[in-house]
Amino acid sequence: VYKRQGMERLKAFNPIFIEDPKLLDLSQNSTFREFIESTKRSEGPTSAISQVYFIDDNPRMDIVYPIANNPGYSIFISVSLSALWNEVGRMRSGRTGYTFLVDESGSVIAHPDMQLVLNKQNMGHLPIVSAVLKANTVGSSEYMNDQKEWIVGAYAPITTLRWGVITEQKKKEAFLSVYQMRTQAFTLTAVSYTHLR
Repeated sequence: VYKRQGMERLKAFNPIFIEDPKLLDLSQNSTFREFIESTKRSEGPTSAISQVYFIDDNPRMDIVYPIANNPGYSIFISVSLSALWNEVGRMRSGRTGYTFLVDESGSVIAHPDMQLVLNKQNMGHLPIVSAVLKANTVGSSEYMNDQKEWIVGAYAPITTLRWGVITEQKKKEAFLSVYQMRTQAFTLTAVSYTHLR
């Protein structure tokens, strides 16, 4: 819990992440400053959310909320995204499909290939990433990836965080069952036709 000037008054912490639980001064923290500036411009309650950052390869983000009925105080929360990271890394669709998250600039914040996250790889050039960052609802598209393969993708915006969730799969695999059904129907039609003659 922080006073408006940025001085911490009360701390609840996880000893796994914080070894020295001393009270802090957040007056120079960019997320806290964004929160203070937004409260000056807004008449109602507002909040601020940081970009994803890393401490020892542990993805985190900070969130600042006002305390209801006490305008001089706010809550500053530092959230570990490791569980989310691990869950996204396990999500698969068939052999070639996977899910990833991007932030508001198109940078990867969770992906099965952790190097893309650690390198803050920007995927904003992909049509599906551009689409999810502009979207208000779910959608899908087909596009060519960086390896010149046709991909089928679906996306959903996370509007409160200004993030996007994208699931993509190689088009050949995604439509494999359609191709198989088409072949089976053609074969059945051909066999039926020859038997009816």
